[in-house]
Amino acid sequence: MTDWYYHDPALGRVGPIAAEELRARFRDHLIRSETPVWRPGQADWSPLSQFSGELGLPGMTSDPRQPPPLNPPASHRGTNAPPATAGRGLGGCAIAAIIGVVVVVILVPVIAILAAIAIPAYQDYIHRTKVTQVIVSTATLRDGVHAYERRHDACPRNGDEGFGEPDSYASDTVASVRVGSVEEGGCAMEIALRGIAPAVDGETLFWKLDRDAGEWRCQGGSVPNKFLPAMCKSIISDESTP
Repeated sequence: MTDWYYHDPALGRVGPIAAEELRARFRDHLIRSETPVWRPGQADWSPLSQFSGELGLPGMTSDPRQPPPLNPPASHRGTNAPPATAGRGLGGCAIAAIIGVVVVVILVPVIAILAAIAIPAYQDYIHRTKVTQVIVSTATLRDGVHAYERRHDACPRNGDEGFGEPDSYASDTVASVRVGSVEEGGCAMEIALRGIAPAVDGETLFWKLDRDAGEWRCQGGSVPNKFLPAMCKSIISDESTP
């Protein structure tokens, strides 16, 4: 009994099967006259129509205009195994996987760069917000210094009536608050910070009372400029302009 093989576009090489099974599949329209087939003794694949007489397939004649075999004969190929058929291309899943890898390779560095920029900027914003909260929380104390200066025509010091010692003003973000005067005249307040960030903790905010204008001015102190609110940055910028 001769074993037959045929090539299915979806399944690839099919076989071995008997001649009767091959005829049945032709009758059931599972294969067609142009379907490539092979049997031992053949050099290469040939259309089924070329074996119509041998297989007894009715209504089929060999068509000399059939296309050439799928693969050229190979000198080393034996006669007991069918030659390899044309390989199938990449499937949809493989293409999708390749696209996914390419997208990941491109996006991961971009995301990393954006994160490297955004995260430090956000942290600076949080620290600057905490410094601003300290300024707001000590506004009442500045008002008290101003009121004392108007009543006594002098600047109060820590321990004077209505003013505690520096450590008495401590909080989660304030280490101490010193009140007094500066050598050139005028009341001043120095706020030591803590619990905000390593770059800010231990630094100070310095405020000076402008007696003529009747308002406090932020002098910045030793806090790095990027952590200062706009009200302090503008004063520092103005004073540093020649």
